[in-house]
Amino acid sequence: MINNIPRMDFSRFSDEEKAKIRLRCRTLQAELDHLYDELNAQFSDTRLCAYALCETDAEREECLKKLYVEDYTPLKTAAPVAVGKGGECDMTGIYLSYIEGYEKFSKTIKHEYEKSAAKRDKASELYTKILSMPPLFSKIIILTYYYKRSPEDIVDALYISRSSLFRYKKESLIYLAILDLNLNRDAGDKSSDKER
Repeated sequence: MINNIPRMDFSRFSDEEKAKIRLRCRTLQAELDHLYDELNAQFSDTRLCAYALCETDAEREECLKKLYVEDYTPLKTAAPVAVGKGGECDMTGIYLSYIEGYEKFSKTIKHEYEKSAAKRDKASELYTKILSMPPLFSKIIILTYYYKRSPEDIVDALYISRSSLFRYKKESLIYLAILDLNLNRDAGDKSSDKER
């Protein structure tokens, strides 16, 4: 299993690219720490869940209207607050605030949905890159960050030493940073671990 590990050769990268790789490694660790949560996130708000289930824009608009009507329809049109000087109800004011509220509600739901969808898409893209890495590197990343396994469990599962685990973990983060930055020039020269 250890024979196909790419050798990390940094001589082919410029100083600027090396700095980008180091910075990306730091930010990758934070993203990987939340990878499981972002890939498996459920909408906490049932309104967002209902909105997400709609397939077309027309269905989404209809869903927003139903959700807003459900929560914000004026129940009493002759509420004491809405009564004018002559004892008449100010229906225009009620419906204007109702329409303004709908526009705000619509923007909020759409924004929250787009934000959570973008997070999930970014996490899926990162996970795809992890799976495209050499098998040992992807296993180490997945076991460490996705399944949150301890180093002892990973060492036992992959039959490698603890020091090799930490070396390969560092190399796998660098490899992933190179893939993520599209600096992949075969991300290594495919020489085996035994040839080192």
